[in-house]
Amino acid sequence: MDPNNVSNLLPLGFIHLQKGKLDMAQILFEKSVKLRPKVAVVWQMLAQVYTLQGNEKEAAEALANAQKYTPTE
Repeated sequence: MDPNNVSNLLPLGFIHLQKGKLDMAQILFEKSVKLRPKVAVVWQMLAQVYTLQGNEKEAAEALANAQKYTPTE
């Protein structure tokens, strides 16, 4: 498994999120946004982690990025 592939990091982060391992999910999602900063779903997942951690400012910033990179038709 390539540790620098968002296709690997995103599902792994989601698993950690589901297990309540927020710190590990945060690490994986933050790495994902560094690798692919224009992918909205990565920002959405990171926002979810920040929200669950009570980091409202960071969550709002992540959601703003998610909206910025959400494709429109």
